[in-house]
Amino acid sequence: MGSGKSTLAAQLSGELGASLTSFGDFVRHLALEGGREPARSVLQEIGQRAVDADPRAFVRNFLAWSAVDPARPVVIDGLRHAVVLRELRGWAGGERRPLVTGLVVAPEHERAARLTGGDLDALRRAERHRVETEAAGTLAPLVDFVVRYPWDLTAVLASIRAAAEDGEDAHT
Repeated sequence: MGSGKSTLAAQLSGELGASLTSFGDFVRHLALEGGREPARSVLQEIGQRAVDADPRAFVRNFLAWSAVDPARPVVIDGLRHAVVLRELRGWAGGERRPLVTGLVVAPEHERAARLTGGDLDALRRAERHRVETEAAGTLAPLVDFVVRYPWDLTAVLASIRAAAEDGEDAHT
């Protein structure tokens, strides 16, 4: 949260000629569709509840909502759950699409500046939610590479290409 995932995802999609879709935008859509205000705590609750209920359905509904073009690469922003990553890997394998995953991390002061105007206490409160603790704790060992803020786009692209070429590590 606040690490620059969305900024990097937008840059990557442009560089790779890929479509861009976002779990955060999907959950925001679910909130608005259900007549809920898309505040961070509401989005965390809705997303967590959907993942807990049926992670496969959550991913299937996300992909349908995203209208992913099978002929184009796609950058998916906002992955936060290990179980969702497993479902994405299953989808990618069935579609015979390579799936390369990365985690973006940034120092606490940078995340606070991006999200809360520098209020570390507000950031820490938001990060206590299970959605955020799982993203921070369980995804790192499961992804292909970790990007540390500030990132070098050229180096990130090289990591993606290297992981995509290495079928075992890229989870194709």
